[in-house]
Amino acid sequence: MSVAEKIPRKAGESMKEAVRSAITILLGVGLVITPYSGTLPRCLVAKTADSAQAPPPQSDASTRMQTESRASSGPAQDQYGGLIALSSPNGGNGYFRVERFGKRWMFVTPVGHAFWMLSAQNIGDYFFPGTAKYPGGKPQWATQVRRRLKSWGFNTLGEYGAGEVWFGKSEEMPFVFLFRPTSNAIRNNGGYAHEAVKEIYGNISNSVYDGYRGVLIDAFDPKFMAYAKAFFESEYNLRFIPGGAKNPWLIGYATEDGDEWFGLTVGSGPDKNVIKPHPGWAVLVSADPMRRFASPGSYPAQEYSDLTNYSKSALRDFLKIRYKNSLDQLNASWRSSYTSWDHDGGYGVGTGLLDEAGQHTWVASRRPAPGGDWNTLDAMTPTAKKDLDDYLEEFTEKLASVAVHAIRAADSHHLIFGPDTMNQWGYVGRAPVLRAAAKWFDVLSVGYQEGPAFAQERLAAPRETFNLTDKPMVYWVGFTANRDSSMANHEDPFGVDHAPTQGTRGRKYATYLDNLLEVHGTNGDFPSLGIDFWGWADQANENSNWGLVSGKDNAYDGLEARIASGKDPWGFPVGGENSNYGDFLSAVRAVNLDIYERLAAATH
Repeated sequence: MSVAEKIPRKAGESMKEAVRSAITILLGVGLVITPYSGTLPRCLVAKTADSAQAPPPQSDASTRMQTESRASSGPAQDQYGGLIALSSPNGGNGYFRVERFGKRWMFVTPVGHAFWMLSAQNIGDYFFPGTAKYPGGKPQWATQVRRRLKSWGFNTLGEYGAGEVWFGKSEEMPFVFLFRPTSNAIRNNGGYAHEAVKEIYGNISNSVYDGYRGVLIDAFDPKFMAYAKAFFESEYNLRFIPGGAKNPWLIGYATEDGDEWFGLTVGSGPDKNVIKPHPGWAVLVSADPMRRFASPGSYPAQEYSDLTNYSKSALRDFLKIRYKNSLDQLNASWRSSYTSWDHDGGYGVGTGLLDEAGQHTWVASRRPAPGGDWNTLDAMTPTAKKDLDDYLEEFTEKLASVAVHAIRAADSHHLIFGPDTMNQWGYVGRAPVLRAAAKWFDVLSVGYQEGPAFAQERLAAPRETFNLTDKPMVYWVGFTANRDSSMANHEDPFGVDHAPTQGTRGRKYATYLDNLLEVHGTNGDFPSLGIDFWGWADQANENSNWGLVSGKDNAYDGLEARIASGKDPWGFPVGGENSNYGDFLSAVRAVNLDIYERLAAATH
């Protein structure tokens, strides 16, 4: 049985056909891991999954803590959470790295043992519930966060963490640090450049593009590289991390929030409700010169003195090289009628390439451009589409290289992850973007969803992505069960996989991890390095049950998130919810621990 099938289910509930058969995981030449067939942890067997059950007596907290302690022990691990029974033949080098164990990609801990990431992210101090629960303040809360995560089988602190959570010495855990050069450069946060770096979408007319406007930085602006290097070495990043580049608990750096690579981290289909403009098209129709005053995304307005559109100039130079400086050849291929590689009449009204603002039918079939024009480039010739795709790869390489060069100038040891996340909404991203990212990043961070729509496309996305990039991946995973949570008065968020109860949500988590462990490329490699779960707590700002715990800091374990007051296993107060909510975490704990049982079994 798969882990998902071992978890108790209500009568009549079904599982996906894809996980009904036993899992076989290859982990090396001649080495096969079969699903763990031992006894389920008592924490899972003792309880049913949903909120209809009667709560067990809160006085049993000490017994529960002993059960969880036994359940969370699992196979022997090193101090970083690496599996001692599975050692790298290359030993440890003092830092995390990635390596293939036969056909399976794994992290390797600083002391040389295999490590499969089970991360929870978004543990900011904005979730600190106050001193009424934690009299010792944020340090006490942060220690308890780490202790609880470990008891549920997690081994990593993900992006968007508070310093108290990442760096606490008690119950220490490996962590991934988020370096955000794009979103900070467009505001000149810290003043590391003489002015902010410009942004593309704030320089496109509403009459041409009237869709949602995220952030797409002018990647070729030379100020960007200078800013990124200084920003990385600052107190916001490297000097913020205890020990800086020598910290062994740091797994690596995520290079941006994927939302700040707007259009790059989302593919071109098939869900028409997902907004995904082609970034090459956006550069082509953006203003040159750029606007003196502009608002980058949702950030405050900026004033600029340097109005050069460096990315549009880079596009022009790219096309000049491709067409051997022949404007006639470009016009023949694009069915266009440009009269100059530069300006000829002015942006939006002239006939030069740099005047292009989407006013021509070979770029936009009408104004404002319909989704097909700015997404799949329906108004353009196949050759023009390929030109913009190829430029997009060059643009992405520039963006990625800025982040990587900034990090490597000061830290040669730690891993570099792509933005958190690519493949947003669980669909395969644009091939040029993924190819470019694979050239620069050690690990790709990609989104994974199995619903609520286009399930087959989403299930196939990890394999397709690995076949395209040949890079190991960590998967962003998140789903909700609003109806059985502190967010019961709100619908589940649009486009996100969700469940009717916490118990079903837990089984969904198990199914996800079962499927991700099975992902393999056409070359036979298993590229899954782990998951990055969003997130620690429910988010009132999004009215969404993202959390392992409620907004009141009660775990969704069938015991804490309830009306009645009580104590958790460590003596901290729990309860006080508006209703009794179900059990998500028993399933989470079981599958998290089962993963290492599988890996340990491979060594015998």
